[in-house]
Amino acid sequence: MAGSDIDIFISYARVDMQFVDRLERDLQEAGYTTWVDRQKLQGGQIWRREIEMAIERSHIIIVVVTPPAMASFNVRIEIDYAISEHKQVLLLELQPSLILMELRPFRAVSFNGAYSDGLQNLLALLRVASSTEPAMTTVKDVVKGRHRSSISRRSWLIGISSILIIGTVLSLLAIRILHPTSATTRNSVPLAITSGPGGNLWFTDAITNKIGIITPSGSIRRLSVPTIDPKQGGIGIGGITSGPDGNLWFTESLANKIGRITPDGAITEFSIPTKNCIPGRITNGPDGNLWFTEFQGGPTTDKIGRITPTGHITEFVIPSGGNGPDAITTGPDGNLWFTEFATSKIGRITPSGIIREFSIPAGYNDLGGITRGPDGNLWFTEPARNKVGRMTLSGIVREFPLPTQMSSPNAITSGLDGNLWFTEINASKIGRITPSGIIREFSIPTQASVPSDITSGPDGNIWFTDQNNKIGRITLSGAIHEFVVIP
Repeated sequence: MAGSDIDIFISYARVDMQFVDRLERDLQEAGYTTWVDRQKLQGGQIWRREIEMAIERSHIIIVVVTPPAMASFNVRIEIDYAISEHKQVLLLELQPSLILMELRPFRAVSFNGAYSDGLQNLLALLRVASSTEPAMTTVKDVVKGRHRSSISRRSWLIGISSILIIGTVLSLLAIRILHPTSATTRNSVPLAITSGPGGNLWFTDAITNKIGIITPSGSIRRLSVPTIDPKQGGIGIGGITSGPDGNLWFTESLANKIGRITPDGAITEFSIPTKNCIPGRITNGPDGNLWFTEFQGGPTTDKIGRITPTGHITEFVIPSGGNGPDAITTGPDGNLWFTEFATSKIGRITPSGIIREFSIPAGYNDLGGITRGPDGNLWFTEPARNKVGRMTLSGIVREFPLPTQMSSPNAITSGLDGNLWFTEINASKIGRITPSGIIREFSIPTQASVPSDITSGPDGNIWFTDQNNKIGRITLSGAIHEFVVIP
């Protein structure tokens, strides 16, 4: 392919690495040069500029489309940078998924059937793309009228996540469904959820700029957040937690604010001193304050934030830098504990701001949710390694593989039954693990469900968000019922 020394850049979620390994081998056998970040870079290196340069040098950007990929900050930022560079984009549809709006114009190749059929169709399309007059839609066509500087190099550098698992569908501001299902009319993406005052559950909506309230019986109402980002159409409402003051506190990732909402719906917003810091998850701290992660992605810009009930914010830099802090929880020792998906570490921060990090056994850099367990340990998820982990306060780790392959465990919470409960975003399941490591999985009845966050409800049940326009409830015996957010 003339003009580029890399034929194909593959953008993907790490839970799909086995598929990408096979795809890359086959593309190379067909004569194409490829670039996949897990081969060219090792954990802990300064790799964001390397990825940026790889996109610049590549002729075609292939996006492997799965629910985790569409929920990935990393994939979103790679797409945005490809658009800014006017690259050709090709979608590989591996699983039915909610797809980002900016990907609508691009050609898609289905890999839902036989792999050999998908590969044959892909190679045929690549031959067309290699011609001097490509028949494939180019990014330049998509961005007509859009100033190239609208996607700055800075906006590219701040995105380094693959999960979120979690809590990271903050970039899903406009989406559609590749394969129509019963939810084709959905226009809500419930993201985070927490127990709140009045015996209700409160949740955030990633695209409609609202905070939702659901009663234990399933009655739902939603409240609008005042700040609107005119460029994005929303403010990227992300994490939410109950505060020590009886209010709910939430993060606004695109607006760079922390929000407070009273039980009767009055909202106050507080700007974070660090610009473009991308606040993510938030939790009620042991010191009467709220603590949150800041996900900017630089050597001195990844931080843990603390906000008092009166709105005073203090930020603490994570010393090692480039960590990708994600989920955060209060531990049994009176400290805050957080996951770092970019370095495979779990961090601990004292209420006074002293940080220490603990390494997880060698593997892909991808940690998800974290919670305090009923056994006095920390429990966390590993989406790329398909495991749930347990860590003692001294840093001793034990991991438990999940029965369902490539299920991508995401958020995790403690239940009133003394077990841990977690979402499996790539398998449409809710998992339960005992403190001794016995795992049982429960399938969600709804077609194409995308379970994201999870919490223990005031009614004794477990509640979770389904990005497919639903809030789910599972009893401790495993009975699941889902409630539609927007009929």
